[in-house]
Amino acid sequence: MVAHNIKRFLLIAFLCQGILFVQAQEYLDLYRDAVEAAEKGQYEEAQIWLQQALELKPKDIDILMALGTVMMLKDKDFTARKYFNQIIKFSKDTLELSNAYLKRGRLYFYRNDFRESLSDLNKALKHNSGNALIYAYMADNYFYMMKTPKAIEYFDKAINMDPTCYECYILRGKMHAGLNQYEAAEKDFNQAVVVGPLNRSLAYFERGILYYYQEKYRHAIRDLNAAEEFMFKENLGELLSFRGEAYYFVKEYELAIKDMETVLKKDTLHQKENLYRIALSYMELGQYDAASDYFMKYIRVAPNDPNGYNYLGMTEIYRNNFVGAEKAFFKSREINKFHFMVYNNIGILRLRQKDFIAAEEVLTHSISLLQEGLEDGEPFFYRSIARIKLEQKELACQDLASARDFGFDEQLIMEVWNNECVD
Repeated sequence: MVAHNIKRFLLIAFLCQGILFVQAQEYLDLYRDAVEAAEKGQYEEAQIWLQQALELKPKDIDILMALGTVMMLKDKDFTARKYFNQIIKFSKDTLELSNAYLKRGRLYFYRNDFRESLSDLNKALKHNSGNALIYAYMADNYFYMMKTPKAIEYFDKAINMDPTCYECYILRGKMHAGLNQYEAAEKDFNQAVVVGPLNRSLAYFERGILYYYQEKYRHAIRDLNAAEEFMFKENLGELLSFRGEAYYFVKEYELAIKDMETVLKKDTLHQKENLYRIALSYMELGQYDAASDYFMKYIRVAPNDPNGYNYLGMTEIYRNNFVGAEKAFFKSREINKFHFMVYNNIGILRLRQKDFIAAEEVLTHSISLLQEGLEDGEPFFYRSIARIKLEQKELACQDLASARDFGFDEQLIMEVWNNECVD
């Protein structure tokens, strides 16, 4: 399962919880402003508010912890570690020390320094052995160190210690998903929904992604819709990308385009995938000018993908731009000369150009490239059309039978069959 970033969601959630612990009124408003800015992805502003609060009360542990968290959000690992180090230096409180080691350990985890992360988490554990999340974070490290039995042991410890640990279920569910144990992952995400806080969007988000990878697209859309209502803006791009693709696969192309075009305006995280799906969606809707435009955009960011040129060629056929279609197909063939579908589509182009001899030849070549067990009925169908035009009726009917055997559109086959192969 593709890893996706829950780091920012959880860090911002941590900042929100921090409001409960900041008591002094002189900087409570500054802290609230910082949280609001962080929720909007305005990390520079959040840092400014928190630094102003720190000037009012230097060495305040809550503000130092918040500043370290904001630095993590900004991917400023060195500066974040500096703030956590200050807490470790100044604080005598065991819970504060435990939280500082916990956060610094998680910082090392995000840098893939799993051994340093475990070292800090063990220190956190010495100061507060009753925090289930420490065990869950240790388990997460063990999983990424490919020590799965140890990861399972520590996740079980965490959840046995605190059966209401929301993040524990999320992280264990992600481990199960990474191991392709989808039923166990779903069970954990379900439990996260049950025990979670008012904002359970992360549980819905993770379960929605799980459904997506299981090709349960309607379920994925339902959960991603539920996640969207309370999702922090920082995570919306990923949500919309997955939901857009889910809409595409259930043939709700307008909604797919809406989600993926929204993502393109916000970030480039999934730019290639979104451009490709948008182009295909416009193609399915018969909006070929828009499809052509998006395939051209896709080719600019993925110039070595033969599929981009191949689909662009088909779009140009529908636009009656045969010169553009041929140019696109030839570029696709240049990248991958064994791409049977390119030759199939060149055959379609030749049919549209009424060059039936060339169509029959290139479709025959397309069929020759089909691998055993991966046969496709489409080139057989179009070769039958070429052979009908060349008055090779018997061979055409044989092709139609092969097209049907290999799963091509039954209705199209029968229309030609009834006209040409039934006496």
